[in-house]
Amino acid sequence: MPNPSSAISCSYYNTIVVWLRRLLVVVGAAAALAVVPTATTGADSAAQVDLSDVTGGVHKPAIDALNAQGVFAGTGCAEGFCPDDPLDRATMAVWTVRILDNEDPQPVASTRFADVDATHPHADFIERFAELGVTHGCGDGIRYCPNRSVPRAEMAAFLSRAFDLPDAPAADFEDVSPDAWYAPEVAKLTASAITAGCGDGTRFCPNQATTRAEMATFLHRAIGFTEATTPTPTTTYKAVTASEHHTCAIASNDTIECWGNNRFGQADAPAGTYKTITAGTHHTCAVTTNDTIKCWGANWYRQADAPLGAYKAVTAGRWHACAIATNDTIKCWGYNDYGQADAPAGTYKAVTATWDHTCAIASDGAIKCWGANRFGQADAPEGTYKTITAGTYHTCAIASDDTIKCWGIHSFGQADGPPGTYKAVSA
Repeated sequence: MPNPSSAISCSYYNTIVVWLRRLLVVVGAAAALAVVPTATTGADSAAQVDLSDVTGGVHKPAIDALNAQGVFAGTGCAEGFCPDDPLDRATMAVWTVRILDNEDPQPVASTRFADVDATHPHADFIERFAELGVTHGCGDGIRYCPNRSVPRAEMAAFLSRAFDLPDAPAADFEDVSPDAWYAPEVAKLTASAITAGCGDGTRFCPNQATTRAEMATFLHRAIGFTEATTPTPTTTYKAVTASEHHTCAIASNDTIECWGNNRFGQADAPAGTYKTITAGTHHTCAVTTNDTIKCWGANWYRQADAPLGAYKAVTAGRWHACAIATNDTIKCWGYNDYGQADAPAGTYKAVTATWDHTCAIASDGAIKCWGANRFGQADAPEGTYKTITAGTYHTCAIASDDTIKCWGIHSFGQADGPPGTYKAVSA
């Protein structure tokens, strides 16, 4: 493993809060989930850190969401959260263990590491981190190196082990050698959409220290691998929608069934009858048979606050959603840092929302896209089209002559639309 540079540690603040939380776990183990509540129920303010120094940016949604769950308790800094500081290995253990176990570990009398004794404020988290098989220590494994920063290569290994990410083809980063020890882990993270690299996306920056804000985002993206519901199949279905970690379907009787990850209630389908449904990253929306919209699941940015009115189509992205009203105009709501919820004026016949961009087919068949465009995923091509679908960083559409056109990121050939004629496409 590379030897990352030393970094200022923020893991020793709020020690008293950490020990009080441990006492709560010991006294009320049966109510452990109340100690680290989910974002949908809200967290006790004592379990959260001051985020006054997190004023915006791409990482703010993840930081807000994990803070609401109490993940950061006891790991703040003098200024608040210190989003741009390098993350140290001790804090990495705390955040990851809380997400995996949904509670704080029991205090320990000692650890397996020579440089972490019981007096370390996060000794129990570090020992649990090792018990879970996420860390094997540093160097020869005798030490843990709690104050060292976490380079991105090491971050990839930690997350790959913690969330049991599936094997994947090699990632196309110019600074990741195929024979590097971390190459398989980087491939897993990339295929799971936890990272798209650094800078312009052509590099991974394996030796660069992971910041606290970046780690919050990486953990938040990986969180969908931790919980799942069990599907309750009915006889037949007429529509289905799948997101990263949950799936929903409209049954033949027009009711909805959902299965998969349900950490934020995104699989808790409401009663009623529906005609269309869409699954976002952590929320779900559907159009009822009386043309109103219902949304459920994560609502940090009001992405589940369905607008009033009559609609005929709805699409859910990562933290935003858009719908076509019965007068053919588009309404969007939720997170809007990239302008993905700034629907343009006009009338439309199709709309698709994804992580940070949105595209729609206007009434005249032309495509308009808005929001993030780092990989050209919002560079709508000329021509007329009849269906459109947006992936995380690429978009595809079927033209009026039934051919497929795709644009955006191309690391796995996903923007190479095949020749021939087609009637449906999904990205």
